[in-house]
Amino acid sequence: RNPTKKAPKSTSSSTRKKRIKIIPGSLPPPPNWDQTYKLVEELRSDRSAPVDTDGGEELPEKHLGPVIYRFQVLVALMLSSQTKDAV
Repeated sequence: RNPTKKAPKSTSSSTRKKRIKIIPGSLPPPPNWDQTYKLVEELRSDRSAPVDTDGGEELPEKHLGPVIYRFQVLVALMLSSQTKDAV
């Protein structure tokens, strides 16, 4: 066997499958998503979390457009839930 040659790649079923691209809006929403959303709105209505007063509003960049702004707000909120807020 020649050590400079690479072994051919396996074509068995153990190889990784190509990921399917999901187009936004092409999948149905999860069941009861609207109830969950309404609950989140209710819980956040008083704006009493430290993220509301400690500069969290500075992250999103409105000048980049509404899509980027909403994405940045979403990421900030998701990361905020992973941190220990001040008591």
